[in-house]
Amino acid sequence: MCHWQPEQSGELRGPGLRNALAQHVQNQLIAITAHSSQMLDDPDIRDVVRGLVEQLRVLLDESEQVLAAPARLRAAARHQVLGEPMFSEDEVAAVSHGRLDVTDVRSRRSDSMLLALPTDSGFLYPRFQFDRSGFVYEMVQRVNQHLRAADDPWGVASWWFSEHVRLGGRPADLMHTAAGDGEGGVSFDDQSRRLADALFAAAQAMTDPVA
Repeated sequence: MCHWQPEQSGELRGPGLRNALAQHVQNQLIAITAHSSQMLDDPDIRDVVRGLVEQLRVLLDESEQVLAAPARLRAAARHQVLGEPMFSEDEVAAVSHGRLDVTDVRSRRSDSMLLALPTDSGFLYPRFQFDRSGFVYEMVQRVNQHLRAADDPWGVASWWFSEHVRLGGRPADLMHTAAGDGEGGVSFDDQSRRLADALFAAAQAMTDPVA
């Protein structure tokens, strides 16, 4: 009896792979009944074989949809993140007013100090990471490094842009308050300190092992 060899499918994907596998199963069912010409001539037997093959196609189709669901969810999450305000590398260097050049920006990205999202057109840097003067918030650097933004930029971006019940909002939206960033610059008060502590505690909860 011929055994199914995955490598025989070559570049088959989706419907092509399903049909090839279904055809293989049909051949095997026919081979099983081949010892009896009477069985092969029986229309009921042929109907059973066809029914089993059709059921297999349906099951394979449903399995493919289940397996594809996580990829669709990731794509939707990335699309949502990319809808947030972003800077390019050149724009980050520009808003820093000479404090950072492109090399510095890339270095901070590699060190997880800056969250940068890889896209087909280059890296994009969410704007919430910068104050009104173009400085990178110290709390942003601290959280990004703790979450290892360079290793999982999309996961870390999802954390920043997701609602957190204990924080009462999205961490990205809370940065100006947490940093005490008012019109006159950074000025910490008790409220901003508490919020900054809560922000980092939420980040720690993402990585600390569950007791």
